[in-house]
Amino acid sequence: MSDRLSQRQFSDSGRSRIYNGLPRPYYTPESISSLESDEVFVFGSNLQGHHGGGAARYAMMKFGAVWGRGVGLVGQSYAIPTMQGGVETIRPYVDRFIAFAQAHRELFFYVTRIGCGIAGFRDSEIAPLFKEAVSIDNICLPEQFVNEITVTPEVPKEYLTMMHGQVRTLIDLLKELNRQEPITDWNKACERLTGLVSRNVRYGDPFAFMAIRTIWSLIRQHETNGDKVDLDLIGKEMFSYHDWKDLESHDQVQKIMFDYSAEKLIKYIQFLNEFRRYTNYPDLGNDLGTIHFSHCSKNDPNYYFSFYGPLLDRIKGILSAEWENLTENGVLSNKLLEDVVCGRHGRMVNGTGCHPDMQVPDDMSFEMRFAKSVLDHDDNYTKIRNDRGRTLYIPESDHSLPVYDSVRGKLQFGSLEEKENFIRSASSHAD
Repeated sequence: MSDRLSQRQFSDSGRSRIYNGLPRPYYTPESISSLESDEVFVFGSNLQGHHGGGAARYAMMKFGAVWGRGVGLVGQSYAIPTMQGGVETIRPYVDRFIAFAQAHRELFFYVTRIGCGIAGFRDSEIAPLFKEAVSIDNICLPEQFVNEITVTPEVPKEYLTMMHGQVRTLIDLLKELNRQEPITDWNKACERLTGLVSRNVRYGDPFAFMAIRTIWSLIRQHETNGDKVDLDLIGKEMFSYHDWKDLESHDQVQKIMFDYSAEKLIKYIQFLNEFRRYTNYPDLGNDLGTIHFSHCSKNDPNYYFSFYGPLLDRIKGILSAEWENLTENGVLSNKLLEDVVCGRHGRMVNGTGCHPDMQVPDDMSFEMRFAKSVLDHDDNYTKIRNDRGRTLYIPESDHSLPVYDSVRGKLQFGSLEEKENFIRSASSHAD
């Protein structure tokens, strides 16, 4: 990790993401003095390209912007015109930028508060133009924009696994079981949690079925309306589709498991979209058929919505070893449970990490098990066997598409040149 990346993360309150193998700040830093080779500074300009002040002048001095070029990529800068009229005159250029970023996954873009300086617009006017960009992982937005778009600060995608992932779900389930009937013995805690989880394997998973039915309903609704594919909207609608306010207290398990299943579905769709780039809802619906499971009979122990067995064992180990630190007056304390177990998982995620099937951020090897069947039939890809006997999925002509390893998932490259060289080498070996 470079010194300047470390400093940039520090200035961004420590919140960071990993993209193309490098740590990046979650929000666009207030000040950017240098860029990595694959990073781009996005600034507000005028159509004439007269970069006389503000971020535009800085882009010309530092990042390769050129006088007279007021639109698009030049050097390590990207110009979005903001001085030609009202907000609606800016929208086409923002849409053009978002499309450009999606087509150039080898680059990472820092969007500054365009239009909010010399142009005189407010964050609340410009931010909504970038609504689609919030879920695009190679676009970094100012914190002010994200707050305006999401009302409350957007949680980094890489932390969603902490919210609705396996650790989060298992602890929420145990806390709910403890609310229903106070737990006074660690063995009993393990038995009740294991029984709840294993039931979905033995007798079918009604919660995943509910999540699948929900997303199918949303897909049909948007298809009927002729709507443009909006995965960010679909994700939000998944969690607002059902009214849980009248749910009986003993049925809170249903909501916890639905949230987990919904988040898993959203994660899978985001994974698929990186190479499918959905433009219609029927294709999305068909691809979801690659997740095979039953809601009324036995499931494979490693079906898509399953829980990773060693993770459950690890939680059991923590309950056994830490029981005295998890209880008050002999009864399991939900607050202490949260602090000890989730805190420990957080330290693992921030440190050396752990097994990928625990759904650690930025590892999608588990999703790859199911996405392979989609890639097998994607006309944009050629399958090549590498020297390790694994299958590589190589984009045939559109090299902005990712390269996939049948086990590791998407491969990361430091630059477009490195990616092109890899594709040429893999293709030549296949010949």
